[in-house]
Amino acid sequence: MTDIALAAEFPSASREAWMARVATVLMGASFTEKLVSTIDDGIVVEPIYEQRSGPRAERAAASPWLLFQRVDHPEAEAANAQALDDL
Repeated sequence: MTDIALAAEFPSASREAWMARVATVLMGASFTEKLVSTIDDGIVVEPIYEQRSGPRAERAAASPWLLFQRVDHPEAEAANAQALDDL
């Protein structure tokens, strides 16, 4: 990932510095209980992620995206209108 020009004016911060600042805001409360959540799928959502937090989800350049839209109207004219609307 490249540097974001919008963030160029801000100094970079380490995770340790961020955690120290969060600890002062939480005033002894549990980091996990206050800032970490689990969504319906059981996936844990952290309050902040670093670029190196995990593997990148990428696809091979040779496998293009395939997009489909269902057109299921029984009348040809209406199906055509539906398909054109989806474009």
